[in-house]
Amino acid sequence: MKNRDRARNYREKRQLNKEKRVSKYRRNLFPGMIYLTALMLIMIPLLIKAITVEEVLNNINAGMKRSDTLSEDVIMNINVQGTEKTERMRLYRKGEDKIRIENLGKSGDVTIINGDKMLVKINGKEVIRQTDKNRGFSLIQPGKTVFDGENLKNKNIISIKEDSGNRVVLHLIPKQKEQNYSSMDMIIDKNHWRIVEQKLYSNLGITKMNIEYDHEGNVARISMDTPFPHGSDRGSLTIEYSGVNRGVVNDSLFDIR
Repeated sequence: MKNRDRARNYREKRQLNKEKRVSKYRRNLFPGMIYLTALMLIMIPLLIKAITVEEVLNNINAGMKRSDTLSEDVIMNINVQGTEKTERMRLYRKGEDKIRIENLGKSGDVTIINGDKMLVKINGKEVIRQTDKNRGFSLIQPGKTVFDGENLKNKNIISIKEDSGNRVVLHLIPKQKEQNYSSMDMIIDKNHWRIVEQKLYSNLGITKMNIEYDHEGNVARISMDTPFPHGSDRGSLTIEYSGVNRGVVNDSLFDIR
């Protein structure tokens, strides 16, 4: 009997000592965990490098750079105060300074831009002709890629408004105060470095534009919602692109004689 009691007392004492050691270990571990957590909270912001405007613009330039030689179908839907209008066009582009737009609904309507020259015909009749002789006054300047980061920097004060998750937001303030808008937000998808949304701020309100892309990175749809002066009415514009063909485009399409 005495031997059993001594054995039981020994086991109980051993268990008690074990619990004391575990309890002491946990007491020592808890402050250590707090210290490591606090250290991580301090160090993580220092380890994450804040993205710069220059890096964002360079990434967009690379992400949106596509061949400038193409042809595609364009459907434009306009809704102004309840009145809708649809235009179907065929667009040809070669390089940075050659564009041809054919109105598929009216065979005589065509716009051609070739460098400094421009020709506009309506119902087959010439209504605008611009040649290199009046180079100083250019109605349209097509010699720019879809996105020109350098030009954007020259004309705007740009800052990072938001950088979180899969998107970054650039805030642009025009350097020329006579612009018809006060500022603009440009929302960029960081997964593909493409502009997916823009918000234009003016004294009329906010003009919103959304841009969608197809699986090959071509612009597939542009939707715009804009306010009208002196009222709460808004208008909308939707442009859909399809039948994109990147390849050979004949130079004769851009002839201006």
